[in-house]
Formats: sequence, structure tokens, C-alpha cells
Amino acid sequence: MTDKLTTKSQEAVAAAIQLATSAGNPTLEPVHLLRALLAQEGGVALGLLQAVGANLHDIEIRAHGELARLPGARGSSVSQPQTSREVLNVIAQAGQEASALGD
Repeated sequence: MTDKLTTKSQEAVAAAIQLATSAGNPTLEPVHLLRALLAQEGGVALGLLQAVGANLHDIEIRAHGELARLPGARGSSVSQPQTSREVLNVIAQAGQEASALGD
């Protein structure tokens, strides 16, 4: 799934998986990836959002709210989350964008 991603992108996906796992979420959702990208040191997501005038505080609050609404498990029933179709679509789209830019 992530073999063609940049190192930073692979790190973001790994952080998103860790976030989903620690919350006991059964699926990896785009909001996990968003939170991971926002927290990533040296990543480009924050700079891009700031460049377009996005309100980072509002994005964080909404992302936190979305994460809180996701189903979760606790204890020994927690396992590696399955990747949602939406996350697969995000990664595929990122690959297409990178190819179009010559990356």
C-alpha cells in the first residue's frame, strides 16, 4: 500500500495506524491520516494548510470530534485496524498527483 510513498508519507501512514490502534478503532480512516499529518514534524501539510488560509485550530477540533465518534475497542480485543476504502482512495490519489508532478 505504501511502497511508492515518500518517507514522510510512509511515516504519516504509520503514525495514523498507531493512532487508530491506540484508540481501538477497527478501521484506519482518513481522519487518522489527517491527524498524523497535522502532528508530523517537518511535513508539508501544516505549511500547505496555512498557505491557503485554513484555520488549523478548527481543523484540529473537528478532527478530534470525528475521531471521538469512531467505534473503538479496549483490552485484549484490540487488533491492527483494517484500512478503509477511503484511505486507499486517498493514497491512490496521492500517487496519481505525484506522478502528474513527475515525482
